[in-house]
Amino acid sequence: MIIRDFIEITLDNFGRILKSDAIEDNTILDFYGEDVKPSFSKIALGFCLDLVIGYNSKKLHSSVIDAKLILKRIDSLGWTEITDMIRKALQFFDEGKTMDACNNLRMALISTLVKTVERTTGNHVALATGQTPNPKELLKPLVEKKLITERQQSLMVNTWSYVSELAHVEKKGGAPPTENETRYGFQLVLAAVELLVRTLTP
Repeated sequence: MIIRDFIEITLDNFGRILKSDAIEDNTILDFYGEDVKPSFSKIALGFCLDLVIGYNSKKLHSSVIDAKLILKRIDSLGWTEITDMIRKALQFFDEGKTMDACNNLRMALISTLVKTVERTTGNHVALATGQTPNPKELLKPLVEKKLITERQQSLMVNTWSYVSELAHVEKKGGAPPTENETRYGFQLVLAAVELLVRTLTP
């Protein structure tokens, strides 16, 4: 809906300029430049570029925290399975599969948490099959080593709870997460993952 409205408004503005005998706002000419010949208009080209840029800006990839940098940091640690989870989450979001996107975010967060603790302590962290992980307990070693604060620990626990709830539609009366709920989940999880990874790669 947002993208369609943007395109309609842009094309309408474009049409108005084409029908106009003169440009009233000189700042448009200053930015785009005057026509260089009848068959080529910098103003028209500028509007087309605006259309493309505006369209791309509506995609999640352009609006989330620097996902590419975070994925690069994770890859540098050799945790390719986690980058796969995040990429799948992005793909599911683009396909409108918000519940699957949130489930991959949930798995990416807990996997990053476990691997960060293991790398920091040198001890293996075993998660019981079929049991819900306790992120607060898992994060304790990082708090004790002052790699994260208790406040950050609490925020990560809340983030885990948030995306876990979104990943289980039965807790929402069978309704899948909305686009806005999922976007917020991406922001929270990527921020938490980045913080954890930075404790290992400042």
